[in-house]
Amino acid sequence: MSQIHPTQTVLVTSDVHLGAISFEQEMAFRTWLEQAAEIASRIVFNGDLFDFWFEYQWGNTRGHDVTLLQLREIVDAGVPITLMGGNHDWWGGRYLREEIGLDFHQDPFITKLAGFKTLLAHGDGLGTGDLRYRAARLLLRGSVTRFAFGILPPALGDLIANGVSHTKDREQSSRR
Repeated sequence: MSQIHPTQTVLVTSDVHLGAISFEQEMAFRTWLEQAAEIASRIVFNGDLFDFWFEYQWGNTRGHDVTLLQLREIVDAGVPITLMGGNHDWWGGRYLREEIGLDFHQDPFITKLAGFKTLLAHGDGLGTGDLRYRAARLLLRGSVTRFAFGILPPALGDLIANGVSHTKDREQSSRR
């Protein structure tokens, strides 16, 4: 990752959860992204840009083509975008890096942003809290699980992931 100078603008956000938010919220996010690209020297998504993202053997998580194209256009225009994998989109990889051009990281790392040494970490699993969550996290990120899930057809994998994620439920109940 290139060094950013203190006079440059770095915009950081996290937990957008595309795929689990309303259409209006997604449109507002795309508007923000368009405006961010005009003023930022770098854009950083500190985890959970997507409510679920997986790069299957035969495709990727569906439903994000417009946003992915917008991200690609921003990168092509010269604004680097960093995506720190969160607990919902940790399974990114080659496609996000090579096809979209994102600086994608699965694990916390230290870099310089606006001239300051900065730790980028989504935060899930960093503490010593919930042992059941930490065990599930190890299982879900394991190579056997990733391989088995990766050979599923994307539509089936996405259906399973959407059934497990409760972001949409929380989002809908917060609007009541």
